[in-house]
Amino acid sequence: MFAIESWPDGQDMLHGMASLSGQVPHVRAGNLEDTLASLTRQDLDMVIWTRQPPQSWVDAMREALPPLEPLSLSGTVEQVMQAAQALVSEEGYPDFLAEDLAHCASLAAALSGSNRISLVLTTGVAGGQPEPGGRLSLFCAYGHDEAGWNSGKPFTGPRLTRFAPFSLAFMPVRDESRVRIDLDKASLGVVLFLRAD
Repeated sequence: MFAIESWPDGQDMLHGMASLSGQVPHVRAGNLEDTLASLTRQDLDMVIWTRQPPQSWVDAMREALPPLEPLSLSGTVEQVMQAAQALVSEEGYPDFLAEDLAHCASLAAALSGSNRISLVLTTGVAGGQPEPGGRLSLFCAYGHDEAGWNSGKPFTGPRLTRFAPFSLAFMPVRDESRVRIDLDKASLGVVLFLRAD
């Protein structure tokens, strides 16, 4: 079974200076089974399912020209998925996306025990990240690697760790989240923010 954990180091190896480990998220990445088991851990800020998409998804996202305005929906899982299915096909997103959104929404709802979700489909250019909160947040960068999370502050400034394209990041709600998602502001790559309320 594959899994990787990112644990902030208490001391900088090079200079022995205290790092800002209290502000750095604890992250675990792995396959689906590992992801589901890790979501119950209280010491993790983010759990990443590193899924491998079909090549047709990769090709479709490479050719997609997403709209510049974010698509924002909220309501029950059924309401959001009905609206998303119609809008995704109208807006020129790839065909697989509506089905994947439905699977992501159902998974988030099941894991959180909530039937109400908020969904934002956007790009780095459009922005549109939702407000934090809810029971569980989910993030996916579809087909590009211009998205990441702030994984520490070495001597030269903030360090960004990139998401693998198509991986799903689950962020359980904590009193104080250390996860900061960062999108390349010039990117047209499609990203999903989904929150179970």
